[in-house]
Amino acid sequence: MTTTRDDGFIAETGRIENTFLGIEDHGLLTVCVMFNFGGSGQGFGHFSLGNPDIEEDCRWGIRALYELLTFLGVDQLHEAKGKILNVLRKEPYGNIEGLERLPFDGGAKLTRETWGKPKEK
Repeated sequence: MTTTRDDGFIAETGRIENTFLGIEDHGLLTVCVMFNFGGSGQGFGHFSLGNPDIEEDCRWGIRALYELLTFLGVDQLHEAKGKILNVLRKEPYGNIEGLERLPFDGGAKLTRETWGKPKEK
């Protein structure tokens, strides 16, 4: 089900089909969450979690991974399989810009704009 909302996002409900945390073909530590929309699928993430030789990259990667795990409500990424969330896009069939828990599960959002960024004190 796809819904256009007042916050500028188009929301589509999907089930997490698979997750990936590992070193991808370019040698980068990467995280991805793959969704099934009942006939089609798409991934969120494909983000490098940082270069282990650059301290600031490592801090961002650890913060981003921690936020993703806590947002999904899991201790290990593979435990997210089967969870149902809304994906948020700016245009139909565009890139996934964020994730949103369903209203009965708290309704919190995790977006590319804020993911992994330090919280203001």
